[in-house]
Amino acid sequence: MVGAVRAGRLNRRVTILRRGAGSDDGYGKVPGAWQVLCARDASIKPARRNEVYEAAGTEGKAELTCWLRHDSVTRTIAETDAVVEGGRLYEIAATPMEVGNREGIELRIVAGDGGAVPDVDDLEPWTAP
Repeated sequence: MVGAVRAGRLNRRVTILRRGAGSDDGYGKVPGAWQVLCARDASIKPARRNEVYEAAGTEGKAELTCWLRHDSVTRTIAETDAVVEGGRLYEIAATPMEVGNREGIELRIVAGDGGAVPDVDDLEPWTAP
């Protein structure tokens, strides 16, 4: 999607999750629980054909592209965060990219490994450590 992220194309509601502060169990660092970073309207589409073919040889997972409006929270999204949409957990596969002149954020996402999808209504809001 080039240019403005139009409101009519933002037809999905996604929740961005971030891991809370981890702990050390004596054997190594244990990641914290998922926490809600933000919920935003988004557009989700299959990745461009050439990108899908490139990824298919290495991963074997379908890759999607997710567009969000650019704001002070979405600009902090990182590869270690996750996206929940329609009860499904997606991992962020590449560094989020800025679209246009701070018009939007583009995320390359892949379906998670089939682990438990957290119920976003039960999660705490994310707070900086």
